[in-house]
Amino acid sequence: DIKIFIFGFIGFVLLIPLILSFFTPVGASRFSGVGLLSSTGPEWRANELRSQHSNPNNLLTRLLHNRVVTYSLNFMQNYFDHYRGDFLFLNGDVIERSRVPGMGQMYLFDILLIASGIVFFIKKRTENSVIVFWWLLIAPVAAALTFQTPHALRSQNMVIPLTIISACGLVYLYD
Repeated sequence: DIKIFIFGFIGFVLLIPLILSFFTPVGASRFSGVGLLSSTGPEWRANELRSQHSNPNNLLTRLLHNRVVTYSLNFMQNYFDHYRGDFLFLNGDVIERSRVPGMGQMYLFDILLIASGIVFFIKKRTENSVIVFWWLLIAPVAAALTFQTPHALRSQNMVIPLTIISACGLVYLYD
């Protein structure tokens, strides 16, 4: 437990320059240009949905169609975009400079390795497997906070857990 605290503390200290860069004028400007909240589309969508009701000011209508709900749904859509098979295995990023033509972020045969790696981790259930799964779940959060998703460069945090899962899947298939 003390090791986890020490490594967590070292990780936090190493992240301080990155965190501080978000509060500089350049960092704030960058986030305001690509951040999910900078897009007014979800707000317009909430207003559009609200106007389709006979009484747009009804409490239920306002609870269902408001900025918080539409931005949250948009975030969830952005988050799950990074786990789509189309992005991971078939076509990759829609931005040309961030993709390899004719393939996804991973090779097509990695589907088998990832599936067997997940089975391997579920059967073993070690502390390390839990860390890998948490890493994979947390990895696309920062990328989902932008309006351009899925994005290969912003989701690079997924590479290591997917590689670990694939490697364990290969070992599991070999054994």
